[in-house]
Amino acid sequence: MITLLSASANATGATTLFNGPLNEAMWLIAYGTWNSATAKLQYSPDAGTTWIDVTDASFTANGIVRLFLCGGHIRGVLSGGGGSESVTLELRNG
Repeated sequence: MITLLSASANATGATTLFNGPLNEAMWLIAYGTWNSATAKLQYSPDAGTTWIDVTDASFTANGIVRLFLCGGHIRGVLSGGGGSESVTLELRNG
C-alpha cells in the first residue's frame, strides 16, 4: 500500500517513484471528509517537471477505481475544499 495523500486542507502529496507491480491492476482508494474537495492522482513522465491528471482517478466523495499504471512518478493532490476536509488517497495492489 502507498499512501499518496493524507491531508486536512488543500495539499499536494509527496512525489513517489512507482516501479510496480507493472502490468497488474492497482486500486486507488479515496476516503474521508470531503467538504467539497477534489482528490486526484497525477503522473509525471519526466521525474516531476510535468504533471498529468490520470484519467478516471479523480474523486469528490469516497470511492475506489481500478487502474493499470506504468512506472514513473506519482502523487496525490487535494484541492477546492472549504477548510474542514480530511482526505486520504491510497494505492493498493491486488
